[in-house]
Amino acid sequence: MSIVVTIRQAGSGDLRSVQLLWDHARLWLERSGSDQWQYPANTDRIAASIAAGECWVVDDLNRFGGLAATITTEVDADPQLWWPDDSPTDALYLSRMVVHRAAAGNDLGSALLDWAGRRAQSFGWRWLRLNAWTTNGPLRGYYERCGFQLVRVVPGRRAGACYQRDASVQLGRGPMVTAQVAGGDGVIEFGPFSGH
Repeated sequence: MSIVVTIRQAGSGDLRSVQLLWDHARLWLERSGSDQWQYPANTDRIAASIAAGECWVVDDLNRFGGLAATITTEVDADPQLWWPDDSPTDALYLSRMVVHRAAAGNDLGSALLDWAGRRAQSFGWRWLRLNAWTTNGPLRGYYERCGFQLVRVVPGRRAGACYQRDASVQLGRGPMVTAQVAGGDGVIEFGPFSGH
């Protein structure tokens, strides 16, 4: 069964929902024994990414309350992580990707990465890049399974594991689910996904 899910730019009215999604992930990480994100959500930073049009959200999938997912896409590289030899202007940078646990296990995260890759390609950028929490082995393994390659680990940065994959990589795992992107920005497809 195909389900249509819309990914859209977050608006100012989504700030609290994005914060709650982030806090949900923080608590789940804590229960999992991870030291990742064990501090309050930086509301000012989230608000700035919303105002800049960089924060994207997937609305409730009619299975729970709140947002199903969020991802932030940025065009500016952090110069402490991405160096001049990396051609930092030839990439789209991802951060704060969160999938609600009630939507986990359906390759929604993989679909968001595929969507971001197509978005990067549409602007002519070669790379999709992110920096992962250095001590979160399961998360780093997830990104590696999603086709990302470790470029470097920057000492002294909690989220200093720098990864990239070619923007043309599309995993498209499982039965397809099409998501229409607000503003005619393309589609994301992912699966398997059950409609109950």
